[in-house]
Amino acid sequence: MVGVPVLANNSKQHDFSGTHVFAEFYGVNIPLFNQNELENIISQACLAGDAHVIKQEAAEFANGGYTLFALLKESHLAIHTYPEHQSIFIDVFTCGKADSKKVVEKLAEYYQPSSLDLQTVKRGIRNEND
Repeated sequence: MVGVPVLANNSKQHDFSGTHVFAEFYGVNIPLFNQNELENIISQACLAGDAHVIKQEAAEFANGGYTLFALLKESHLAIHTYPEHQSIFIDVFTCGKADSKKVVEKLAEYYQPSSLDLQTVKRGIRNEND
């Protein structure tokens, strides 16, 4: 088994930084699963955030929900839908110039949640002031 290096919590500045957005959409009328449409929605959302899709994988579940994972040049996007709860959970991490928040905003335009919760985490930034 290959060991995974652990970064010490020190004041060293990393050469990269990124933004990780966790979004919860509530009160969503989740459309029936259509993989082509779903992949197009993801592509449009990523385009809005200047993120570049390398590959997408999706799975449909018996309850009509789906999970989609998009491998991005800048990192990843994952969507999990729960039609029985009219909810969608989204996880987007991007680095460089890509904008995770804009990706989520575009998805919110499409899904039109009645409410949403967002958490944003800056990653890869370590300095004396953090």
